[in-house]
Amino acid sequence: MISNFEYKGLWFLPTDTTTKVAGILRFEVKKGITLDLIGSFPRNSKTKELIWGILENGKFVTLYNNFENYRSFNLSGLEIAKYNSNFILIGAHFTSKQDIAFNKVSVHYSHLDEWLNINSGFKKIDTNPKDYKILIEYQLPNPIDVQLDSNTKMTVNLVATPPSRKAVQKDVTIKQKAYIDFIYKRKASFDNVLEQTFHFQDFLTLALQRPAYHKEVKAKIRIKGTKGLHDIKIFFQVNNIPEEEKELHPIDILINYKFISTKFTSVIKTWYDKKSKLETSTDPFFSSYYNPFLYTTDKFLNLARSIEAFHRDNIRAICTNRQRFTEVFIKYSKQYNTTLKIKSKFKLADEILKHRNNYTHSNPILKSKDKRYLELYNLAEKIQLIMTCAFLTELGLTTKEIKSGIDNCRLYTHLRYKIK
Repeated sequence: MISNFEYKGLWFLPTDTTTKVAGILRFEVKKGITLDLIGSFPRNSKTKELIWGILENGKFVTLYNNFENYRSFNLSGLEIAKYNSNFILIGAHFTSKQDIAFNKVSVHYSHLDEWLNINSGFKKIDTNPKDYKILIEYQLPNPIDVQLDSNTKMTVNLVATPPSRKAVQKDVTIKQKAYIDFIYKRKASFDNVLEQTFHFQDFLTLALQRPAYHKEVKAKIRIKGTKGLHDIKIFFQVNNIPEEEKELHPIDILINYKFISTKFTSVIKTWYDKKSKLETSTDPFFSSYYNPFLYTTDKFLNLARSIEAFHRDNIRAICTNRQRFTEVFIKYSKQYNTTLKIKSKFKLADEILKHRNNYTHSNPILKSKDKRYLELYNLAEKIQLIMTCAFLTELGLTTKEIKSGIDNCRLYTHLRYKIK
């Protein structure tokens, strides 16, 4: 899903499969999906839940959740129309929203391979210059299964691209790639699939301490009257992709897979079991990662809301915001305090509450703007680390494990040594 593409094709509505309109489908990762038609569909509605197409390569495609944003009719009689879509599903025609349901979905996330760092498949790499030999032995690592609920099994699945044979052989490459598979006993609706895949994305973001995103989404469905499972490719807009994705070193990751491998199953199961309980606090928390264009004030306010919601839903329902901030800071201080070195939790709570009230209820003109900006930025960074400790604790990580993760990565050097 990371690559842009363009396809010519014929386009029509499920309610009228005989009237086909020529057009071009364009997918741009950061800008989304557009369909340019040389012609148009009936004017009865500007929204079209489903649009069907046959691409130039012969593949069936369904555009889901569409709306018309432009239509023109010139004097020569040529009519053109432009539609935007939220999703492209290549591989089948779906007849309704309820019909978009899958038996299996596989997702490759950004930085998933570095987070897993599973290299046990490379059994042997021996170099013997004397005998002019290089021996490479590779075996696919075993999948890792997590039963999320009675209908859903999540599997960490590694695949490998074997070396290709060439007429002129100058190199040999084995490339390993990790997917997160969601396998369903009964077909899962599209909404349910999206909810589950994005929830794992949030977990990966928490562990990486940087935004993760879907790089590739593949699905399988069983169609009545046909044998086997059919492959579907899914595409949608992703806003937070960096211009250049750099490979992460282990010290750039807070909690990697090897760190929690012995309890990975229970951690992931807990993450999904506590989804509804935590989402009022995780939603504003993750917004600071997924929206790189947030003002510092908005990032700070979202993180302050995260603390308030977390305390209300997990510690105590009724109390003042000052109490909420203070109690959260005290409860998780053993995990973060060697890094943040906060002398007074009460003073920090008052400082955050002051800024929170100022920016929520008024629009103050700040005289020392640069100083206040840096102060607010540092407060937001502190809250982000404190809430990370709170969420990891909820997932079953011990104080020792969280402290070790913080100490062994270089993500918080600027907080530990108060680098400006």
